[in-house]
Amino acid sequence: MREVSGFLLIDKPKGMRSSRLLGELRNSGNIDKAGHAGTLDTNASGLMIVAINKAVKLFPLFARLDKEYAAEISFHKPVTESDMLRSIQHFTGKISQLPPRRSAVSRKPRIRSVHRITLLSFSPRKASLRISCSAGFYVRRLASDIGSFLETQAHLSNLRRVKIGSIPVEYALPPGKISMKNLLSMESAVEMARVKRIEVLPESIPHIMKGSPVKSRWIVRADHIKKGETVCVFSESRLIAVAISYAETKDFPRMRLAARTDTVLKQ
Repeated sequence: MREVSGFLLIDKPKGMRSSRLLGELRNSGNIDKAGHAGTLDTNASGLMIVAINKAVKLFPLFARLDKEYAAEISFHKPVTESDMLRSIQHFTGKISQLPPRRSAVSRKPRIRSVHRITLLSFSPRKASLRISCSAGFYVRRLASDIGSFLETQAHLSNLRRVKIGSIPVEYALPPGKISMKNLLSMESAVEMARVKRIEVLPESIPHIMKGSPVKSRWIVRADHIKKGETVCVFSESRLIAVAISYAETKDFPRMRLAARTDTVLKQ
């Protein structure tokens, strides 16, 4: 049977472990490899982007995308709405965050970005928030830190991931309704996620496939790209590689090399 590769958009229910979801997928059919772009706690629900077979090569690209959550924080003693708004302002921007004790990473402070926090509803013992943040941000830690800021204890009573990059949870299906018929091609997935792209001449494909850097003279078209940004390299509507830009798009014409080839996707 021919191996299929691509992405599944899954709405993980509360109470299911992320590892169990992947295990069920691996046992369901022609799947050799599977990985997800960001785990979700057992008690959290929402969007998981699962890479199947060769698409796992794109896992780092999707894992770095920003995330958006709907969160409910419960306070152990009453707080005021004005203090809640003050805490939102305090925790917006670049903040230092210590991973929770049960996390899989080293417990050292890390700088993460909170792009936006919107207060959706409020009562003295409960607040509902919409949080847009960088990858690797711990919303449960944020709930605890907000509690400390407000001189009380607080915990996350509900968490739902509603977006990864530009992909909303509304595009996802629950595990019981997912099949390989719902598989998105690698090209469709990066298009949906609005990942920056470079289009190159067909004559460059054999060279890029061998790991050669992307030369400026090969480029047909490029999005507005920043130096050091991860981009997808396309040729004739095919996704062929992931690369790291050496410069901004406007500087490509005067450079011999435009990007370093990081991952080759089609052989």
